[in-house]
Amino acid sequence: MKKTLMTSAVILFAVFVYAQGKNGVTQTANEEYKSQEHVTQTAKSVIVDKEKKHNRVGIAGKDDVREIYFEDKKGNKIKSIKLGHISLGKRKLKSENGAVEEVNVIENVTGDVFKDGSGAVIAKHKLSYNIEDDNVLEVERLDENGEKKWKKEIGANRVLGSDKGRKLEVANNGFIVFLVGDNDEYESNAAIYVYDSSGKEILCYPDNSDDRADKIINRYQISPNGRYLGIEYRGKKSSVVFFDLENGKSWDVDEKWAIDSISDNGIINLYFKSKTKKIDLNEKR
Repeated sequence: MKKTLMTSAVILFAVFVYAQGKNGVTQTANEEYKSQEHVTQTAKSVIVDKEKKHNRVGIAGKDDVREIYFEDKKGNKIKSIKLGHISLGKRKLKSENGAVEEVNVIENVTGDVFKDGSGAVIAKHKLSYNIEDDNVLEVERLDENGEKKWKKEIGANRVLGSDKGRKLEVANNGFIVFLVGDNDEYESNAAIYVYDSSGKEILCYPDNSDDRADKIINRYQISPNGRYLGIEYRGKKSSVVFFDLENGKSWDVDEKWAIDSISDNGIINLYFKSKTKKIDLNEKR
């Protein structure tokens, strides 16, 4: 009887020690696992690939010296794309008075990465105020290897907005948003475009030249989840228009305001000089 009790006690103790050890190993493994998370810093986001099952895509560098890079599962670089002003070499161009000049052609390349690490999107156009048939603004979607999935030609002699709050960006849901204007000194005839990750156009605002003459886009802001878009404009009136990109509805404030923030749940914070205003877009549907 004593031998049976002793045997039972030993078994129970062994089970307890095993369970405790198992939990200890699990905790240690979790801690080690967390320490090995691969974190890629971008201008606006952090991409975490915990399981390292996918290639990694990110933006490296600062200011005018930046690049989008593509790495395999082991961290080896597959490809990189320089962002900013890229020299294409010298080329003969006609000036406005008809004279032929040899100039160094510069291409402006901007872009962003998809927050799930599935790839990137870039836009590029040449910097020149001369009208050229081949100076076409191109927006290109790249996969996690840096290979082209699709390309859109937005128009000849069109350029991407250059000011803060006007550049190309990718929201958390994969929507691509950017502001485009004519390739002139004022970036006139401006419009906001939104595409989904498959290349389908979700929005173009204003959608024709007549409306663009009356509505000069100042800047835009999109909610992190990509559902709500706000566009500041000026013209016959100065105002802000908001879009619910999920259901296609829109609402114009009909007053001059600037956008401070747009939350994922549709809460808008506006300001103008010393005044502030909060709007719930859910009440405007």
